[in-house]
Amino acid sequence: MRYLLFVLLSTPLLAQTPPPTRSGELIMIERFEARLQRLAQDVRRDAFIVSQVVQGSGALNDFQKMNAIQKALDRVDTAIKRAGEDPKASPFTMTALSQTKDAVIHARDQGSGADLPSLQRLMIEKTHVPYAELFRELDAARRERQALVDVQVKLAQINQDLDGAFVDALGSTFDFIRAGGK
Repeated sequence: MRYLLFVLLSTPLLAQTPPPTRSGELIMIERFEARLQRLAQDVRRDAFIVSQVVQGSGALNDFQKMNAIQKALDRVDTAIKRAGEDPKASPFTMTALSQTKDAVIHARDQGSGADLPSLQRLMIEKTHVPYAELFRELDAARRERQALVDVQVKLAQINQDLDGAFVDALGSTFDFIRAGGK
């Protein structure tokens, strides 16, 4: 008799649809995470590139022209090296860096007759390309961060709803037991 009662009571529970699998949701989260990590790497890369070229341009203020040009060339080379690492910079950034390097090498070849203020302006103008890309990436990162904040708020609300449901279920279980249920 108990067995029959167990089967009758458990059949509706077993007939309920199983909860959806979490694999699809986890895959979405992993893709989102990978996209955000890539975006963060892109921002770091382009910020580094911009800073190197700007510092190289600032190095041209040194009173020793050849030393200044070599420092600028070293900075541009460092930026080019970083631009070629994974994740690689865009072809536009690579072209701008290559043109900048060519201009610095040309100034080095001119020696003490090189026009350093003109070279500084050119370096800053060529930095516009990675700088614009950096700000596009920063804007995308800002939007993604806001989306994360929105998700966190929703998850906190869902967590509170589940906590409330658990408290209600626990309370009804206590009421059931207090009423004599087993």
